[in-house]
Amino acid sequence: MNNRRFYNPEHNAPSKAAMVRTMLSGDDGATLAEIMHLTGWKACTCRAFLTGVRTHRRYKLLRSKVTGISRYHLEMLR
Repeated sequence: MNNRRFYNPEHNAPSKAAMVRTMLSGDDGATLAEIMHLTGWKACTCRAFLTGVRTHRRYKLLRSKVTGISRYHLEMLR
């Protein structure tokens, strides 16, 4: 993964939202636990972020459930 695209030029620090969107756009997607581990967010914050992504017009959030664990995938619409 190329971390250069995550950096905010003003703060020179990675954007957690951009990192999660990139992880969700990958072939494997991500589980809630993986998002929590990457960002340090609590589960409720991760779910709120996913809700915000779901209502965004540029993305389509897909969920697949395998062995009781949900994996989230992000598709770009435009």
